[in-house]
Amino acid sequence: MTSLGFERCCDEIVTQTDLLRSHVKNADMTAPVPTCPGWNLGRLLRHLGGHHRWAETVVRTRATEPVPDDVLNDVSAYTDEDAAVLDSWLAEGAERLAETLREAGPDVRVWSPADEQATDRSPRFWARRTTHETVVHRAEAALAVGAD
Repeated sequence: MTSLGFERCCDEIVTQTDLLRSHVKNADMTAPVPTCPGWNLGRLLRHLGGHHRWAETVVRTRATEPVPDDVLNDVSAYTDEDAAVLDSWLAEGAERLAETLREAGPDVRVWSPADEQATDRSPRFWARRTTHETVVHRAEAALAVGAD
């Protein structure tokens, strides 16, 4: 199996976010997400967009210590989201993250939530990790709305 390179991961964050956005266009943001008990579609999208912004902050600031992650983990307030607002918010977050990752390059040292023994504390880690996060949540959103 071949790993995706840094540039490809940066591309996929945007591509997968765009695919997710196409799945949920005109969807009911209160629809439950079967793979995320207690979450609706709006909360799932807020979580993913929050993850994009969290990772972007880590890389842009060259954080060396944990950055608060409330933006992605505390989605309880998001009960009745506006699909049009979320659409542009998701697009903006994915684009900004990809741009920040590319500007930083794959090898600068930044904080990561990985084990203390981890050797990959870099934008490369964040590009790969966020690509995975985006793909999984795109699939969950597709299931929630019955998309192909």
